[in-house]
Amino acid sequence: MIRKKSIAGALEKIYEETENCVALQSIRDGLVMIIPVLMIGSFSILFRSLPIPVYQDFISNFGGGFLADIFVFLYGATVGFLAVYLTISISVSYTGKRLPDKSFSYGSLFASLISFCICAGMFQEGFSIGVLGAQGLFTAIVCALSASALYCSLIKAMTGSLRLYTDGADGEFNRSLAMLFPIVIISLLFAVFNLILVKFFHVTGFNMLFSNVLTHIFSGMGRSLGTTVLYLCLTNVMWMFGIHGDNVLESVTVNIFMPGIEINRQLLEAGAQPTEIYSQTFYDVFALMGGSGGTLSLLLAILLFGRRRGNRRLAKYSALPMIFNINEIMMFGLPVVFNPIMMIPFLATPVVQILIAGLAVQLHLVPVVTQQVPWTTPIILSGYLATGSAAGAVLQIINVLAGVMIYCPFIKIYEYEKNKDSSKKMDQLLHILRKSEVEDKPVELLTLRNYSGEVAKEIAEELRFKIGGQLPRLFYQPQFDRKGNCVGAEALLRWETQSYGTVYPPLIVRLAEEAGVLEELEEGVFRAVVRDMESLVDVIGKEAKISINVTGTTIQSERFELFLRELRDRYPHYSTRICVEITEQAALNFDDELTQRLTRIKEMGYSLAIDDFSMGSTSIKYLQTNIFDMVKLDGGLSRDILTNSRSRDIIASITELSHNFGIRVLAEYVETEEQKRVLEETGCLLYQGYLYSPAVPVEQFQEICGARKVK
Repeated sequence: MIRKKSIAGALEKIYEETENCVALQSIRDGLVMIIPVLMIGSFSILFRSLPIPVYQDFISNFGGGFLADIFVFLYGATVGFLAVYLTISISVSYTGKRLPDKSFSYGSLFASLISFCICAGMFQEGFSIGVLGAQGLFTAIVCALSASALYCSLIKAMTGSLRLYTDGADGEFNRSLAMLFPIVIISLLFAVFNLILVKFFHVTGFNMLFSNVLTHIFSGMGRSLGTTVLYLCLTNVMWMFGIHGDNVLESVTVNIFMPGIEINRQLLEAGAQPTEIYSQTFYDVFALMGGSGGTLSLLLAILLFGRRRGNRRLAKYSALPMIFNINEIMMFGLPVVFNPIMMIPFLATPVVQILIAGLAVQLHLVPVVTQQVPWTTPIILSGYLATGSAAGAVLQIINVLAGVMIYCPFIKIYEYEKNKDSSKKMDQLLHILRKSEVEDKPVELLTLRNYSGEVAKEIAEELRFKIGGQLPRLFYQPQFDRKGNCVGAEALLRWETQSYGTVYPPLIVRLAEEAGVLEELEEGVFRAVVRDMESLVDVIGKEAKISINVTGTTIQSERFELFLRELRDRYPHYSTRICVEITEQAALNFDDELTQRLTRIKEMGYSLAIDDFSMGSTSIKYLQTNIFDMVKLDGGLSRDILTNSRSRDIIASITELSHNFGIRVLAEYVETEEQKRVLEETGCLLYQGYLYSPAVPVEQFQEICGARKVK
C-alpha cells in the first residue's frame, strides 16, 4: 500500500510540474488545436481502408475510383501535412502565452514554419514528403518551440530604437518591419544548424538523422522476443513525445519483422511447422489493438471506470476509429502524448500483451501467426484470421482485459489530477470575480491572459454551444408563509460544464453577458420553468408562484418583452404563475420607457418582484411606481437581524411601507426558528432559506413541500 501511494504521489508531482511548464502546455494546446484535422484524416483512412472486400470493390469501382480518391485526398491534405499543422498550432499557443503584444505574434508563425521547412530537409536531395506528415511530428515540435521561444525573446529584447520604422507608413507595415530582424536571425540559425547536420552526418535534415540513429540500434538483430519488446518500447516512447514511432522505424519493420510471415508460409507449403513467432502481424494483432500502446484497453478503461465526463465523451468519439486501430484522436485528445501519468501504462500494456501472446504460442495454446492481416482489421476477426483459430480471438480478448487492468489505476490518478487542476483554476477565476464585485471594479473575464482567462473562455464557449440546443438545469428553493404553507419557489440556475462540474451561477451570468448570450440564457431559464411547471403545479397551490431571476440588462430589452409575450400566448395558464424577479437594481435605468415596459409585462399576467431590497433611495423609488407585487429583503438585513437592532428597524420600516402599498415582503437566508420569529415580529411573513430547504431538483421539490400543508 505504501509503495502504491508513493508511486501515485510521484506521478502527481510530475504531473503538477508538467502542467506548469509553458513548453508542455503549448504542445498540449497545439495537439488539441489539430484535433479537427486528425478527425477528418482518421475517418478518411478508416473509410478508405475498411477490410471488407465487397466494400473495397465498391469504392474502388464507383465512378472510376472517385470515392477512393476522395478519401485519399482528404487523408493526404490532413494527416499528410500533420507536422505542418502542428508547427502552426504550437507556435500560436506558445506565442500567445509568452508575448504580451499580440500585434507581433504572427511573426513567430513565419519563423517556426521556415525553421521546420529547413530542418525537415525540404530543399535537400532525397527529401521524403512523409516528413510533412506523421514522420515529422518530432521535428515540428522542436522547431515550433525553439523558434517561438527565440522569437519572443528577440521581440522583447528589441527596444523601439532597434526596430525598423518608416514615417508615414501604416501600423501593419511598421509591425512587419519590426518582425524582420527576429525572423531573419532565427532562419539563419536553423539554416546553419541543418547545414552542419547535412555536411557532417550526410542526411537531408534533422528528421532523417533522428530516424537513422534509432534504426541503427536494431542492426544485426533477428526476430526474437527481445527485439520485439525493444521495438515496442522505442516506438511507444516516441509516441509519448508526439513522434510516429512506427513510421520512424519503418525500415526495422520491413527488414526484420515482415519476412516472418513469408517464412511461415513457405514452411507450411513444404509441409513443415511454422517457426517464426514474432512477426509484424503478430504484434499488430496481439499488442497494438486499438493502435499503439494497446489503446483499445485504454478506451475500455475510460468507459468502464472513468468518471470524468470529458474523457468519457472523448472515448465515445474515438471508439469507431479505434475499433479499426486508428487512435490519433485518443492520443492527441486525452492526451496520451506528453502525459507523464499515462506513460507507464502506455509502455507497459503492449509489452505485457506481447509476453502473454508469446507464452501462449510457445505453449501451443494458440497457433503461430501464418496469415498477413490488414492492420485495420478489428479485434477478434483479426485474431481468427491471423492464426486460423478461434484461440487467436480468445487471446486477443484476454490481452485487452489485461490492458484494462493496467490502465485502470492510472486513469483514476489522471482524472484525480485533472479534477484537482480544474478546481484550482476555477477557484482562481472565482477569486477574481468576487474581488471585482467587492471592490466594485468590473473585470472583463474573457480578456484575462492567465489560466483564469482560459477557464473563462472554455466555459463561455460551452455556453455558446449549448444555449439554444438544450434547456438549462434548474433547482427550486421553496418559499413558505408563517403557518408553514408552501406559497411559491425560486428557480435557481445550476449550470454544469464538462471540465468544472457545477459552476457558481453569478459566474455563468457574467460569462454569458460577456459572450453575448445572456438573453438566450435567461430565456432558456423561463422555458425550463415552463417545462417543470407540470411537476410543480400540484405542490405550490393555486396562488403560489415561481420566481425567476432576470438581470437589469435583460429586463430593459425589447427582445425580452417580446419573448415574454410569446411565452404568455403559448402557455396562457402559466404566465400567471411566474414572478419576474429583477436583480442588479443599480443597472436599471428607471425611466418612463422602463416603467411602461414593466407595466406591459404585468398586464400580460406576470408578477414582478425586486430582489435585494433595502432602504436606499433607488429601492424606495421602485415602490412609488406601484408596479411591483413583492420585495425580497437584502440578504444582509435578514442575516443580521438577530445581532443588529438597526437591521430589525430597517426591516420593520420596509414591511410597514410595503404593506401600505399592498406589496408582499419575503426574507431570504432564513436559517433558524429564532430568526423567523424576529422577522415575524417585524411584519415579514414570507420566508425562504435553509430552515425549510436548500434549493433542490424538481424531483425532490414535491417530497419537501408535499409533507407540508399546501395553501
